[in-house]
Amino acid sequence: MEANLPDTTTEAWKLNEAGLSIFPLGSPFEEPPSWFVEVRCNDDYEQAKTDWPKAPRYRWKQYQDEAPDDSQIEQWTTLFPHTNWAIVTGYGVVVVDADSP
Repeated sequence: MEANLPDTTTEAWKLNEAGLSIFPLGSPFEEPPSWFVEVRCNDDYEQAKTDWPKAPRYRWKQYQDEAPDDSQIEQWTTLFPHTNWAIVTGYGVVVVDADSP
C-alpha cells in the first residue's frame, strides 16, 4: 500500500524554496498516535482520525522567528514522506480559510 500513498516530500521542498517556514503535521494515511487519541481527543478515536492530519507533530512556535534549516526538513521528509505540511503564518504571510459558503 505504501507505493500508492502520495509522497509530499517534493511539496515540502517547494514550500521551503518559496521562503515559507514549514513544519510537519499528522497524516491522513496513518493511525493517530495513542497519546493523541488519549490526551488531545479524550479517547475519541474517530475525532482523532479527523484531527490528526491537522495537528503539528512537533512544537512549532520556534519556526515563527526562524525557518527550519535544510537538515531539519530532510529529517522530517525522511521520517514522514506522506504527511501534511503546515506553513507558519503572520509576518507577511496571511491565509484566508474559506471552507464554508
